[in-house]
Amino acid sequence: MEHADRHLTRRDLTRGGIGLAGTLLCGCGAEPSRPTRADVAVPATDTADPYVDIETLYRQVRVDISTLEVDTVQFVAEDRVVIGRDGDGVYAMSSICPHANCDMRRKGEITSFGLACNCHGSRFDRIGRVLRGPAERDLVHYLVSPLDQDTVLVEINHNVPQSTRLQG
Repeated sequence: MEHADRHLTRRDLTRGGIGLAGTLLCGCGAEPSRPTRADVAVPATDTADPYVDIETLYRQVRVDISTLEVDTVQFVAEDRVVIGRDGDGVYAMSSICPHANCDMRRKGEITSFGLACNCHGSRFDRIGRVLRGPAERDLVHYLVSPLDQDTVLVEINHNVPQSTRLQG
């Protein structure tokens, strides 16, 4: 009997189904892999960073706050973080504009009113609320924990409400 004329039998289907089920079940107990940079590509534009940096997402950033004055914000060098202090305490937020994922450390600035994204003109106040679009969402805030009197730990994978502050 030629291969092209062969018809599948119920036995063939059963054997194939059992093999497939076994393969799937073996994979169920596997530990999920950590996403790679290529797994989380965001829409690229000519001005936006085309990838979310996975290593940044899983990191905790140490920040010296000894020179951070009340009612000011600062970009954290080498990290996509803005650290700020107001009358209620210390807070941290993302430096990534939610409109087109531009990093305001590179394509933005700190101004008298807060933050300016120079990619498309979005403006944010000192605590990350949108003042002017095209951004429609506020900046993401991160958990801040004390390490010592002058150093805090910013947990980038732990989002908190805008009102969350580390006292001091």
